[in-house]
Amino acid sequence: MLGKRISLAVLISIIAVISVNSVFAQKENSAISTSKAVIGDLNGDFKFDSIDCALMKMYLLGMIKSFEVEDELYAADVNGDTLINSVDFAYMKKMLLGMITEFPKKSMEGFVQVACGEYHTIALKKDGTVWTWGYNSYGQLGLGEAGEIERIPKKIEGLEDVIKVAAGSRHSLALKKDGTVWAWGYNYYGQLGDESNIRRNTPVQVKGLTGVKDIDAGDFFSVALRDDGTVWGWGYNYKGQIGCGTGINSNVPLQTVGVSNITQISAGDEHVLALDKDKNVWGWGAGDKGQLGNGTAASFLRIPEKLSSFTEVKSVKAGTMVSAAIKEDGTLWIWGDNTYGIMGNSRNINSSPVQRKDISGIKAVELNQYCAAALKNDGTVWTWGKNINGILGLGTALDSQIPSVVSGTGDVEVISCGKTHMAIIKSDGTLWTWGYNIYGQLGNGNVDYITEPVTINGISNISKISCGGKHVLAIDENKTLWAWGNNDYLQLIDDVGLSAESGSNDYCIPFAVKSEKDVKDIVAAFNRTLVVYEDEEVWIYAAKNTVAGDEQSVYLPYKIEGLEGVTDVSVGKNHILALKDDGYVYSAGNSYWGQLGDGSQTHHNSYSETFNLTKAKGLTNIVAVAAGSEHSVALKNDGTVWTWGSNQFGELAHGNDTFSLEPMQAEGLENICAISAGNNYNLALKEDGTVWAWGDNTYGQLGNGSTYKTNVPVQVDGLENIVKIIAGRDSSFAITKDGDVWAWGKNNCGQLGDGTTQNRLTPVKIDAFKGCKSIVSGMDFTMVLMNDGTVIGVGSNVSGVMTLGFSDRSFIPIEVKIK
Repeated sequence: MLGKRISLAVLISIIAVISVNSVFAQKENSAISTSKAVIGDLNGDFKFDSIDCALMKMYLLGMIKSFEVEDELYAADVNGDTLINSVDFAYMKKMLLGMITEFPKKSMEGFVQVACGEYHTIALKKDGTVWTWGYNSYGQLGLGEAGEIERIPKKIEGLEDVIKVAAGSRHSLALKKDGTVWAWGYNYYGQLGDESNIRRNTPVQVKGLTGVKDIDAGDFFSVALRDDGTVWGWGYNYKGQIGCGTGINSNVPLQTVGVSNITQISAGDEHVLALDKDKNVWGWGAGDKGQLGNGTAASFLRIPEKLSSFTEVKSVKAGTMVSAAIKEDGTLWIWGDNTYGIMGNSRNINSSPVQRKDISGIKAVELNQYCAAALKNDGTVWTWGKNINGILGLGTALDSQIPSVVSGTGDVEVISCGKTHMAIIKSDGTLWTWGYNIYGQLGNGNVDYITEPVTINGISNISKISCGGKHVLAIDENKTLWAWGNNDYLQLIDDVGLSAESGSNDYCIPFAVKSEKDVKDIVAAFNRTLVVYEDEEVWIYAAKNTVAGDEQSVYLPYKIEGLEGVTDVSVGKNHILALKDDGYVYSAGNSYWGQLGDGSQTHHNSYSETFNLTKAKGLTNIVAVAAGSEHSVALKNDGTVWTWGSNQFGELAHGNDTFSLEPMQAEGLENICAISAGNNYNLALKEDGTVWAWGDNTYGQLGNGSTYKTNVPVQVDGLENIVKIIAGRDSSFAITKDGDVWAWGKNNCGQLGDGTTQNRLTPVKIDAFKGCKSIVSGMDFTMVLMNDGTVIGVGSNVSGVMTLGFSDRSFIPIEVKIK
């Protein structure tokens, strides 16, 4: 190996550094040896224990360059993102402490079947759960909501004991082991079979269909094979896809006539193939390209017809205007549309089966209009045809009329071909995809098309982000807290422990924060972090008494008592505001300018084991709070705004520059539905969709075309139909009901996302942020949470907040790799 040997003394010292205690020892004793590679095994002893955790720490500190195992990427990349970094180390420590029972990479293995729709993908795991990703405009992912593209796999909750899945153009099917069929997605033609034509975003049971052993989905219709050998169909039927003798659509299953003793079915775009117990092939539906194999190119057949003189067939496959069969001897036969040379001859249409003689030993075949894919008995995958968007998986964009092997295959067990992409499952249960990806159908987290297989990892969506001065926090869908950026004050709730030994307090790579409780909400502000847990406990983290504003060198966290029922929290430079469900506002920290709002300048920062709270004076029926640098803002349920604290920039909107020790109503603001506080200025959103601003305007953050401060609210120029506002440090953002994003104010590092470093005195539209879920702003940088759960950042890379790995800035929004 390239890595150098390490001494026992060094190893012991490293173990000591990471505090391998009795808990670790107990985990070691339970480690199970095995003869195959183990995730987390870095020293080659076929088990994961504290020694491996120590080796990972040494690797991250630069003490070693590699590990004593042959496949170190498989072993060390425990979260499955193809990187070896502090995130993997954090997961290793969680495993040793018993906080998790398996690594994230493991959770995305165990697939047994995959089905590719037009722009979406469905995968079945051996535990009977179903995972989906890709295009979701019609609810075809079954996740409860339609519209949002999912770029990574998500589990369909409540759908269990599934033994097979099928993907139509815009709908999906699942067969349970009890013989019932479930459907979801597009239903205009009744293809869900639930006696309606209503789109379903979650699985519904197909009516009156039991004892089913096989299913498949065409473009806009569905078919099922029952235990008694009968075939049933429903949905679009103009060309006779149901095989019931008519061309009338049906939203309930109807029996296909004229066939019995069927053992296998396959649905193409608009036709169906069936194999009977005597190994004969039957076809019905569309036949205009010869795809029924009956020697003609008839428009359609509404009653099944047997292919004459074509026997000893092992399996059949219907594609897009093309069909295929594998005979018992492993030979491959294809018929139908031959525009792109799938059959290996020069005829545009072949209405009878044609043997593809240059490939044999076939186990399974998949087809679409442009290409074919064959799985051989040796586990290799071979593709040929037109190579649109790299669908052949050959690493190029060139067409291939001759079957060519897809690199990296050899242990494949399952293949599936959609209209634009392909998927395979290997013998180890991992799932690989390639091809067109504009709708995220490859499940690899982006939208770039791929010309060769890539594995699907266990990335989880981010549900919320928050920016401090130089650090960032994020909560994922599993309620795990992630942190990165500056850690001078230990505001990252450091679990990895690298900063003291590496000489750097900056984390350019996000890491998972150790916690025994699920995280409900986060607030990152200046140089500290506030966390609200699911049990409603509120904790503040920092290394100095920064909330109090002094230099007391003590390590927090401190629990804030008395905040049960907290509904909103906001953190200023040296104070905290908390809103409880009783409508009252509670505060703590520095009150030099009266920002605590209790009528005094008494600080409430006496730390023991808890945090000392006070109550803002005279405020009731509050629905939202916002803390600026040294001032405070509250919104009442009657639409009025109340402010207190520092007022040197007019940020209280009282018509003067006098600070206030207790809340007073802001002038000129009525029918307000949202507030946001920046450094020394504020934004307010009216019910009519207009935005109003007041306070400091040095960088144009008020958006009224000037740089003059104002102590009364002014309307932001040119904005209407706004539904969300964000006041950053000195940069402002607004989101319209159509998802458009507008930005203005400070832009010295490109933090507005408009590709320049020019301050904007009036709002400019930011196309890169369109369709985002939320925006947060730090010290000259901006983080944007997109609807698909990805995070993009722009501006300064101070302390590595952009995860670029160097201290620089980006004028163009880039994706932030959370995991």
